[in-house]
Amino acid sequence: MYFGVVVFEELLSLKLIISFLLLISLSLTAQKKLYYFSGSDWCIPCMKFQKEFIESKDFISFCKEYKVDFEILDFPQGRKNILKKELQRRDSLAKLYNKTGSFPYLTIVDKNNSISIDHKRNSVLIIEELKRGYESLLTQTRMKMGSPLTIQFSSHDTSLFSNCWNEVDRINKIISSWDASSEVSRINKYAGEKPVKTSRELLSLLSYCKELSETTQGAFDITIKPALNIWHWKTGIVPSDSLINSVLGLVNFKNLELNKINSTAYLTKKGMLIDFGAIGKGYMADKITSLLKLKGVKEGHINCGGDIFSFSSKTSASIIGIVNPINTNDILFSLEVSNASVVTSGNYYRFFKSGGKKYSHILNPKNCKPVENNITSVTVLAPNATLADALSTAVTVLGVDIGIDLINQLPFTEVVIVIKNGETFFSDDIRVLEKK
Repeated sequence: MYFGVVVFEELLSLKLIISFLLLISLSLTAQKKLYYFSGSDWCIPCMKFQKEFIESKDFISFCKEYKVDFEILDFPQGRKNILKKELQRRDSLAKLYNKTGSFPYLTIVDKNNSISIDHKRNSVLIIEELKRGYESLLTQTRMKMGSPLTIQFSSHDTSLFSNCWNEVDRINKIISSWDASSEVSRINKYAGEKPVKTSRELLSLLSYCKELSETTQGAFDITIKPALNIWHWKTGIVPSDSLINSVLGLVNFKNLELNKINSTAYLTKKGMLIDFGAIGKGYMADKITSLLKLKGVKEGHINCGGDIFSFSSKTSASIIGIVNPINTNDILFSLEVSNASVVTSGNYYRFFKSGGKKYSHILNPKNCKPVENNITSVTVLAPNATLADALSTAVTVLGVDIGIDLINQLPFTEVVIVIKNGETFFSDDIRVLEKK
């Protein structure tokens, strides 16, 4: 698979991210048509192909499944019973899509191009070729959790979107701290009072988050929400030192107690709160990815408010482009990726200014203040999007040297860090290609 520099350039473009805000729901499906050029009363190969393939159960089933707009354009010797206007229409279509005058000739046509199908292959291979021609990169965007969520995948089946959005809503009911009825909100509600019964899914995710907190030396911490609540990026108000100090004791993953036997979670201090903002997008992306892969989808991209997750079940390597944070229309270089989830996040468009100073949207759990370093973007390649999401935050907090050292210790995980002046830093085993 080739994601392509162009794909990622567009996905990560600031202009495109802004345009997402204007979209509530979008479905892009190219209108395609399948033409079969035939000479029914003079072309012996046409007669044979008609009988053996066009009239076959496999082809009829394909047309039904893919909702194919199929038309036979016949050019018989006996044209007496065909209206002149119809003959002219067929001639015009032949000039556009069958310039060599081949018979039989099968082609998929859309507004941009046409794809010729090799009719000399066996029927199974022809069907496979037709399917590839009809599997476009479909896209939908909806507002979820206060930001645009875009799902993009290679398929012909638009009904898969409803499955994806249902899964998003299901996950929100578990991990959303903004939904008062969610499982996490119940844990937050009874902080310092009592353990709360949780689903196995949430308990497993909470346990994984604690492990990641240990691994990252606390740079990733889901108990960060009390600090998030005092920083107001929309208004640009900087909290006082006393207010910051008041929440310091409430941010500590070690004060989240999990009981696997009773399936309970307990925040030991009143005022503690859990927030999945640094990992929830990745977790959601993994769930969507799993769903799509079960349906046979081989390629997809998920954009959660600017954080990009991509997947491929193909065995061939993928090529992704790394955007220049200084100029989002520019690609710094390309990476070769195999069997990995990719997340790119950065500070280049999410911050506020106060008193001439920039404040990042990423907080350091150690001091409950915005991260202060020269990192502008972090791209993590990991076995799953959940891990990649969490590590992109952790690396940003840790800084270049410690962040890369951490990644180098983790199996099948790589990172690219871009700093303010455009300089780039890499983990040890990453595959860097020439700029396209």
